[in-house]
Amino acid sequence: MSKEQNPNNYDGATVTIVGRAGGERQTRTFDNGNSVSELSIAVGQGYKDRDGNWKDTGTAWYTLSANGDYAADNWPEVGRGDKLRVDDARLEVREFKRKDGSTGQQFVLRYGTLTVLEKKSNDGFTPDDDSF
Repeated sequence: MSKEQNPNNYDGATVTIVGRAGGERQTRTFDNGNSVSELSIAVGQGYKDRDGNWKDTGTAWYTLSANGDYAADNWPEVGRGDKLRVDDARLEVREFKRKDGSTGQQFVLRYGTLTVLEKKSNDGFTPDDDSF
């Protein structure tokens, strides 16, 4: 992992994911002038059974996050449904309690290299899209 991708040289797991953008990048600016950008990415999950048929087991949602300057300088513009690849991102897994008392997990990717693999089609999704 290069210093440009992870300026703090964090310890931890780095990952690569391929999925679909849940929307455009959102940037929040704080009173002190700092900002953070986030992008939701849906990753379809499943497996092939013994007969070679795909068995869908749901969708995992990841949040790609970085400071606003890093995102503005390094992330391309993204629209809902675009097929994306994130490389060399630091993975953070956090547990949280839902209102009903059940436990959930949040997957956050810090920094990383964002690539648009395929733009969405005119109707909002690509013909081979099976992750939404």
